Amino acid sequence: MYYGIIIFFLMAICLIIYFVWVKKIKTPTVVTEILLVKYNKKLKKIKQITAKNNIVFEVEKYFSKIANQELNFDNIEENIKTIKKIKNNYEVFKDLNNIKNKNEYSQKLKNLEKNCLLYEFKDEIKLLDDNNKYFEIFCFNKSKLNFEIQKYFGSQEFFVFENKYFLLNSNKIYLIDGNNIFNSDVDQYNINIKKCAKTIDNKLVYKIIIKINNMLIEKEVVVPQKKLQKLLNKNIFTNTNN
Repeated sequence: MYYGIIIFFLMAICLIIYFVWVKKIKTPTVVTEILLVKYNKKLKKIKQITAKNNIVFEVEKYFSKIANQELNFDNIEENIKTIKKIKNNYEVFKDLNNIKNKNEYSQKLKNLEKNCLLYEFKDEIKLLDDNNKYFEIFCFNKSKLNFEIQKYFGSQEFFVFENKYFLLNSNKIYLIDGNNIFNSDVDQYNINIKKCAKTIDNKLVYKIIIKINNMLIEKEVVVPQKKLQKLLNKNIFTNTNN
């Protein structure tokens, strides 16, 4: 009898865990909910309004969609551009909520951006830009993005500074905001490496300065290794990509 009760409770617990897990799998992540589900719901509502008021609006051109694609920096950049489009369209949605005039509503629709296709990736990207090595030397933390947004930017490790995830490739820096995906960007950058006048415990100190538009990243590091000192002394430079 007791064994039967124990088995019953174990089966009940297993069923509960199973249904919670299935629900978790089927529930869209927060980012996907924002970029696809909620976004497209707002467009469907606009479609109803335009149809009711006889306003010409080809809603199919504005839906966000997702497709598997090869992971490379060009496609990461395309995702960032698409996310910016979606951000712009959300702002237009807000304005449309306050418009009652049919002609004004129709004009505001023209501010929406089309072709919101997001790429989904399932692998990691290789870092080929030599400038990435300086982030290693200056001991920047490395981390993967939150699991739910890895599929939009790759599952490789990024360098991290104050919740900004970044990689260098060619003359561009790819910045992913860990707090707000809409603040992610691709930009040109400027790197400046200096040897500091001060020392710590008689060990040389070097400084890296990275400028990205209005953003400035500065970091100092003690470099006791002669090999790295030689490398940095040889490569103290200003690398301008803007």
